[in-house]
Amino acid sequence: MSRLDPDALLASGGDERLALDPASGLNIYGYGVVPRPGDLAMGSSTASTISAQAREALAASHAPLMEQVRRDGEEVTYRTEVTRLSGRLHALLGVDGANADVLFSPSGTDLHLLATTLLAGATRSLLTITLEGSETGSGVVTAAGGRHFMSQAPDGSRVAKGMPLEEVHQSLSLPVRDDTGALIPSIEIERQLDLTIGAAIRAGRDCLLVTADVTKTGLIAPDLDTVFRLKARYGDRLWIMVDACQLRISPATIRAYLARGMMVAITGSKFMGGPIFSGALLCPPPVARPLSAAMVPAALGAYFGQDDVPEGWAMRRHLPRRANLGLLLRWQAALFEWEQLQALGGDDVAQTIQSFATAVTRRLTGDAAFEPIATRPLDRGALQVSQPHKIDTTPTIFPFLLARLDGAGRRAGWLDRDETRLVYDHLASGKVASRSIRLGQPVACGARGGVPVSALRLCLSARLIVDCCGKADGMERLAEDAMLALDGAAQAARDLAVATPLRKSA
Repeated sequence: MSRLDPDALLASGGDERLALDPASGLNIYGYGVVPRPGDLAMGSSTASTISAQAREALAASHAPLMEQVRRDGEEVTYRTEVTRLSGRLHALLGVDGANADVLFSPSGTDLHLLATTLLAGATRSLLTITLEGSETGSGVVTAAGGRHFMSQAPDGSRVAKGMPLEEVHQSLSLPVRDDTGALIPSIEIERQLDLTIGAAIRAGRDCLLVTADVTKTGLIAPDLDTVFRLKARYGDRLWIMVDACQLRISPATIRAYLARGMMVAITGSKFMGGPIFSGALLCPPPVARPLSAAMVPAALGAYFGQDDVPEGWAMRRHLPRRANLGLLLRWQAALFEWEQLQALGGDDVAQTIQSFATAVTRRLTGDAAFEPIATRPLDRGALQVSQPHKIDTTPTIFPFLLARLDGAGRRAGWLDRDETRLVYDHLASGKVASRSIRLGQPVACGARGGVPVSALRLCLSARLIVDCCGKADGMERLAEDAMLALDGAAQAARDLAVATPLRKSA
């Protein structure tokens, strides 16, 4: 396979998480670069495989892109195409370049490394506060401390996982659930944050608070009222980055965050359905001005190239001229999906989101095989967005535990973390319902009766919405697919409890 073959490019320009197994053609998450239309693809909170429609669009543009590479070289081509990419992203968000600088990134985790490193270069000393990895990502806490979070950097070089790029930045993670998986009250989270931020600022540090909108289990955390009160209290010494890497919010909500002077981190590889990984950091003028003057360590050049950063940013001088054509193609696929979603009628999209949520919630709450994980309403009222979109008010991630049922079908406990992982793998393998059922990866969610448990996640995505709205019976078929996925999960749990075939096949 040529290095510039579209499949090879889609799996390039990132760390080892992008590497494809030669036998299966899949990465460590079980996703690849070839469409899998037969999958029940309801795991977009983890990742996604490129759709047939996006793949066709990339195929049509590949020959002209390669001709441009042959004529102008990879670096010049990349600079030109990234500029176009920024324009498309600005158009989708309804903002212009004067209202938001865009910095492109190989993944969402890399965005945390980028934000922390930039702020550390712009402030006297920095404390980063982010959520625990069970609600964000396994490498986020490491990246938030300015450390290498994998063993291979996006430029292909080997790095020392866990070691700082230059100097250690203080960071800590914030739990939002207790040991049982129950939500910690917002007032307690605010009290802890106030004590921590206040002490850090008195010690001469600035603070970066990362608020997630939304988390792996569909939370806004910390809640926005808490975030805005803390920002009002600590002013310019408290920086806010909104981790919107799930991208389960409307452009109007993103604009509202930017208008409040908050950075927003997004990816195109979850709700939007682009192939993993693709990230972007949106910086409004009050943040872009100081960060554009920040110096960064040369080691950051293993992650970012000059043209991933806007003109006029000082960090460009410390970064290599490098074309990340894989990142370019992954973002092009994601923006294709986003543009298709925006082309739909708003009422159709809203109806699909609400119908899906109603059907899934009814099943999860009415079936003894499942226990929905505690969440909170999606409350963004503090942003004062007029006429919020349905995606801003209705969940699209549905986390649940799998119950262990007795012979009479009554709940007799829950599957533990290892068992839940076996169910997840069994569903993905295609051994249930004769097709691969892709749910969101298990996420640790406390313990039940002293047994550590994990939640699986059923998710709605932009591609599912687009496909649903394009068919007369789309909503009925989407609900049927969701029920089939839950049927498969319940069946796999029963198989595990009764005959343990999953353990033998694992």
